[in-house]
Amino acid sequence: MDPWADLRTWRPVVMGRRGAVASNHPLATEAALTILRRGGNAADAYVAAASTLAVVEPQMSGVGGEGFALVYSAATGEAMVVNATGRAPRAATPECYGAGIPVHGPMATITPGLVDGWCEVHRRFGSLPLATVLESAIYHAREGFGATRTFARHARDNAEALAADPGAASVFLPGGTPPQLGTTIRQPALARTIEAIASSGRDAFYQGGIAQALVRWVQEHGGLLDLEDLRQCRAEVQAPLRTTYRGLEVLEAPPNSTGAVLLEELNVAEQFDLQALGASGESPYLAPDLVHTLVEIKKLCFVDRERIADSTDARAACEELLAPSHAAKLAAQIDPRRAARRPVGRFATGADTTYLCVVDDQGNAISGSRA
Repeated sequence: MDPWADLRTWRPVVMGRRGAVASNHPLATEAALTILRRGGNAADAYVAAASTLAVVEPQMSGVGGEGFALVYSAATGEAMVVNATGRAPRAATPECYGAGIPVHGPMATITPGLVDGWCEVHRRFGSLPLATVLESAIYHAREGFGATRTFARHARDNAEALAADPGAASVFLPGGTPPQLGTTIRQPALARTIEAIASSGRDAFYQGGIAQALVRWVQEHGGLLDLEDLRQCRAEVQAPLRTTYRGLEVLEAPPNSTGAVLLEELNVAEQFDLQALGASGESPYLAPDLVHTLVEIKKLCFVDRERIADSTDARAACEELLAPSHAAKLAAQIDPRRAARRPVGRFATGADTTYLCVVDDQGNAISGSRA
């Protein structure tokens, strides 16, 4: 008997004949589906969903954020990564951060590359006008959306920081208190910003009045970002990293992403018979032998994650870590009966990244993450 055959979900299976969308918020998913129904392609739908997430999921993403988009073009059969992570301000030096890099505040600010990433994806692959694909984001910013449980929890957990800024407090602490489930959250200033982008493209954000207001606020509060940082901000188009897993090609964003870690994990996992390991318990995906092996693989690969971050030539480091010989070496270190101690550093545990993916009826696909 196939041990995986009993896996089931009580949610209905969602099926579509002309495309698919997945995101972390139903309004973003709806925005992308609406664009697909209006004849848009995956790039149009991606920008619609991504911009809507920047409105309805501000605790995870925003126009001041960054992101990656892995784009597959059915017409060419090629894939590329649009890296919109932005760079540190030009004035940033090690001496500026003698006490460490803060998690919050103007000194934690990078150049916000996300908007340019949206516009780059749309410029290269979009078929509908930019103003059309941004309609949903503008609507939900202006008219408002209902606070979800997750949104309300984040507002409550960060109420002190939000209250310290009058602008943030007026939006995210309506009436001076964290919102309850269903409270309408309106962002009229954000609506005007996205309307400007819809009308004039990326330059509306990186030059002119919006850029000046952004830089003025950052510098008045002790940050380093300046107008030249914004003017020079451009998303970078990169070749993806690749590996194969049991006959399937898997692609990831290259550094400064740590997507290479996932590819390395797959390379090591391919050294094991996971189906047999899954048969060691009543539930195949929670079988002790399988869970132990996968956890040990992750521990080994996350030690290598530090090598990517510290390397001056991160791409070359990735090639070494993704070599078949390296996967075999790591697999040989796993003891099936004992958990190993690994010198993995401490990482932030907060959830501050969101994800979406879109496929259209032509076979174009985009996988994107943003923070």
